[in-house]
Amino acid sequence: MFIEVIATSVDDYVLAASGGADRVELVSAMEKDGLSPNEEVIRTICEQISIPIRVMVRFHNDSFVYSTLEVAHMCEWIQSIHHLPIEGFVIGGLTPDGMIDTYLLDEVTKVINGKKLTFHRAFDVLTPTQQLAALNILKRYPIDTILTSGGLIHPIAENLHHLQELAFQANDMTILLGGGVNQTLLQHLNDFPTLQAIHIGSASRANGDFHQPIVPSQIRNFK
Repeated sequence: MFIEVIATSVDDYVLAASGGADRVELVSAMEKDGLSPNEEVIRTICEQISIPIRVMVRFHNDSFVYSTLEVAHMCEWIQSIHHLPIEGFVIGGLTPDGMIDTYLLDEVTKVINGKKLTFHRAFDVLTPTQQLAALNILKRYPIDTILTSGGLIHPIAENLHHLQELAFQANDMTILLGGGVNQTLLQHLNDFPTLQAIHIGSASRANGDFHQPIVPSQIRNFK
């Protein structure tokens, strides 16, 4: 099982690595569903990097629709840190009519300097049918991971058959399960061998609380 853990600090990163995480998604402001982290935190982690990090590129949680000025800000920010030993970036955006924002993807692709991309849970705003169609768009970009719960209508445990279909259609992209991943879900995944990558946040923390520290043993329990 591949495990990505959400981290918001240097301490989180160290604890996630000690718990056996395969990768960290570095964010801030989980009360806003995860925004871009402080650059000083990124730089400090990069001085002691032991497992890969992907950095969230998201500056507000008003919506997943971004203006051209906001896209330019994202690209400038990426360029300011892409020289660091970061594995990749976590992005996502939609058009006002709820489709994949290809302008955002085009612009970001120009500035990532060969790094990898995760398309985040903006994907979950789409309907299941739209998600399957969106795969063909995302395949045109250097996106190797889609973070998804399968949609917003049902909890992730009820979306496993759809997520399996996404995994079948995704070719070389990884379907990274996120949003409600817990030990109960892990048991269900025994029946879905194509779904072997998970993204955990509160499940890695004491009392399931983002205000509490990461507990390395809770990460190991997902292995």
